[in-house]
Amino acid sequence: MRPDDGEKAVLERVKVSRADIAAAKGFVVSTTEHSTSKLLDQWIASNEVSCPRPLLLRGDNIDDDLRKVARFLSLRLAGAYALWELIGTCHLIPAGEICEETPTIDYTTVIPGSGGQSGGWLFHKLTFSYPSRIYRPMEAAQRGVFTDGDLYLQELGLVDLHPGIEEALREAVRCFRYDLFTGTVAMLGAASEGIWVELGRALVNACPGSSKSQKIDSGLDMSSRGIGYLVKQIVEICEDRSETGDILKQANVTLAELRSAALWWDTVREARNVLHWGVEPAFANSFDKVSALMLSAASHLITLWKIRTAALNITL
Repeated sequence: MRPDDGEKAVLERVKVSRADIAAAKGFVVSTTEHSTSKLLDQWIASNEVSCPRPLLLRGDNIDDDLRKVARFLSLRLAGAYALWELIGTCHLIPAGEICEETPTIDYTTVIPGSGGQSGGWLFHKLTFSYPSRIYRPMEAAQRGVFTDGDLYLQELGLVDLHPGIEEALREAVRCFRYDLFTGTVAMLGAASEGIWVELGRALVNACPGSSKSQKIDSGLDMSSRGIGYLVKQIVEICEDRSETGDILKQANVTLAELRSAALWWDTVREARNVLHWGVEPAFANSFDKVSALMLSAASHLITLWKIRTAALNITL
């Protein structure tokens, strides 16, 4: 392979995904390393990714090695981007001078006993920067994950989450970061509503032909009935052991936990009703109230999602 073709192939494969940035954030906040360069090296090592040095542009493993190089560069960029995002949310304090790094990859076509050439690629398009040192303020640990959407979603650990629900949760965290408490409960309510709907759909498929299931199905039509009706019907079918006993058992969820999730949702719904003109909440959407709702959201949303997952598994 010609060196120019190899360089182009690497650049085409470099991709910094949101998933990698989120994973990098989780890694960074779980360590105590202050040297940013060492931290980036540790992050890449944790992914068990190594970069061929030098990259041999001959042989049968060229394509695989090019992918390794691209993955190595993608992870290093993701790590740097994660650092800056955590600095932006005050989870990290930058210190020292700003280091600028332009990724360089050495390559060779030389095989002992034959001709060839050696050189290096300098990827100017991938140049990035980072502070030489970082520190973790005590306040960030006290605030937890409520100011970073990626960390909050990691804390929830909900698998196969609908993109719309995920985005609503990110928006809730973003609003909370800027003390927009009404916006926080509005987006938290939207995400919760999405999870109730997904749970309802799973139960309808898991309990076909049931009269209670039919009520849930009708409740999924939000144009004729509100979310409150759907929640009520979901709780009622879960209270019927003959209908959903196996589902709750597989989900390892109790009726008390489900009822608690429904009460939490009712509190969220009441808090976001302030969006309707002339409606006043029983208690103002203050920092204390909204932070309590965000804190308790994790356990309640996990409860609902566990039931939904179990219902899907039984359906399959």
